[in-house]
Amino acid sequence: VLFVAGVETLGVTRGLPCAGAALRHDAAHLVGELRASDRVGRVGGSCFALLLAGCPLDEARAKLRATMGHINAAPFVWEGAAHRFAMFVGYHLLRPGEGAEAALAAADRARRGVRPA
Repeated sequence: VLFVAGVETLGVTRGLPCAGAALRHDAAHLVGELRASDRVGRVGGSCFALLLAGCPLDEARAKLRATMGHINAAPFVWEGAAHRFAMFVGYHLLRPGEGAEAALAAADRARRGVRPA
């Protein structure tokens, strides 16, 4: 799970068209950085779910660190103002038989630093 912080603030201060354009900007960079076999989707607000099938955890971490750097190297520009975003990632390795909802919840807990019960 990748959370892009600050988009909601843009929606409040600059309007929903600005926030939507910021999300499209970040999503385009995400898709452009991932392998053809990877999947990305927006799961709500400014949170994206990524599925990097067959990618070892250390490679996934390195890939997303680089991707976040590339997103901020090409900031989103709205009405002449550049905007960069803080991004937070939670990782979870899928287990055999695990459903998407449980996996997404585990990745979100990891993003928030919450330990499983």
